[in-house]
Amino acid sequence: MIEIFLYLTAIPFLILLVKARKLSKNILDNNPFCESSIKSLHIISICAFTDFLLYASGTSE
Repeated sequence: MIEIFLYLTAIPFLILLVKARKLSKNILDNNPFCESSIKSLHIISICAFTDFLLYASGTSE
């Protein structure tokens, strides 16, 4: 059961890493306020909240 939980929490974390890298690239290219940066931040926040919910539900058992 714990292995399934760990794999489930890895999915949003990996998406978060990809979007954070894209956001970092935009910042290094001196374009931090472009549309793709805003979308990346939105997806990062959703993934972080999903990860939080998964860990909160996993520790309450």
